[in-house]
Amino acid sequence: MAREFRPVERLVVPKKKETQADDDPRAVRSQDTAEADLKDFADALQTGEIKPADSAKAAQQHEAARALIVQTNSTTSATLPDEFSSEFADYHRGAFAYRRGQEHWGEARQVWEELLKRPEQDRHYRTVWAAFMLGKLALKSQDPEAVKWFQRTRELARAGFSDSLGMAADS
Repeated sequence: MAREFRPVERLVVPKKKETQADDDPRAVRSQDTAEADLKDFADALQTGEIKPADSAKAAQQHEAARALIVQTNSTTSATLPDEFSSEFADYHRGAFAYRRGQEHWGEARQVWEELLKRPEQDRHYRTVWAAFMLGKLALKSQDPEAVKWFQRTRELARAGFSDSLGMAADS
């Protein structure tokens, strides 16, 4: 008897919004990422996973950083705004560097590796994201370490770290 296969990973399909005219799948994924990031941050505040002195200010800083990241490219000269120190701020620094182009990928890699060195209880929401992006960086650089990072992404999701974008399935 064959048992039905049920993957642990959850596939999240990017959703094109009715108001979104752009058919570029990267734009759709970018918008979904921004929405998931804001939702995860709100959840972390509500559950007490993160405890900034001023929650409203921290949320405002988070939204400002996310807004800049969405529009960042290799010609961006703006600097990332200050944020409440958290796994989210760490991830944002890496994402900002990544979006600025290949000459900044080393910085992105370093930031995401540092995020993964945080104590487990301080990185519930961005552990899977960081591991996935390290795999993506390695893949873009034709580094065989990509396989290791994508395997690690799936292991971390199975271990209970948040995977709000289905990155384990994508890996």
